[in-house]
Amino acid sequence: MKKIFLSVLIILSSNILAQQGKPPKYTFSIGPGVVAKTSTRFDNSYDKADKATNYAFIPFMNLKLGPVALRGGGIQVSLPGHSFIRPYVSLSRDGERYYGEGMDRRKDSWFAGFGLRAAFLSFEYKKDIQSRSKGSLMRFGLGKRLMLDKLMVRAGVGATYSSTQFNNYYYGVRAHEVTSERALYEADGSWGYDINLANIYRLSDKWSTSLIIFHKFLGSVVDDSPTTRKDTETAVIYGLSYKVF
Repeated sequence: MKKIFLSVLIILSSNILAQQGKPPKYTFSIGPGVVAKTSTRFDNSYDKADKATNYAFIPFMNLKLGPVALRGGGIQVSLPGHSFIRPYVSLSRDGERYYGEGMDRRKDSWFAGFGLRAAFLSFEYKKDIQSRSKGSLMRFGLGKRLMLDKLMVRAGVGATYSSTQFNNYYYGVRAHEVTSERALYEADGSWGYDINLANIYRLSDKWSTSLIIFHKFLGSVVDDSPTTRKDTETAVIYGLSYKVF
């Protein structure tokens, strides 16, 4: 379950907490966090992740050393660019671990990617480099940050295209996995949509609290899979951070 929530934190940290404007060159903060995440699955035997809502305690960390940023376990390296357009490359975990009864195990994987940020717009493309799903993800995002004294609020929306290979690996049902209650299923590529909200409040020069809410609409390709209970997913993260530098 920790790997599932770590993947969620990577996605949230990269796409929601990435700041507009010129960020500081060096920063490190760390503290405790807790995650509540709903599950699209109803029979996942991996690490007791089959409940409608799963909970876990996680480290809430953000590290940036020059062009290299580590957020939630994912790595981003900023590339030379314009002050308005900021390109980067990334390495992160994506997908999920799904151990269905009588099915081959589906596992999360390492994805290498390339992205751009320009003001309130963002784009990222990433590819499975472990050849588990052999799939890819492409995301377009729109977000706006508002500063209110000690409170930072950032709201955003996004659209993600999941390739046929990605969807088939995680949501498909293979011929030898078919049962009387689980039909053969081949998934197509699909678009999913998300809305997100992040609030960061500075308690002092060193301490801050963060609340992140992320809701995804995965679409009919996921909803039609015999391995899922629904096509929506919600994650809520609360963290307390201490700024080391």
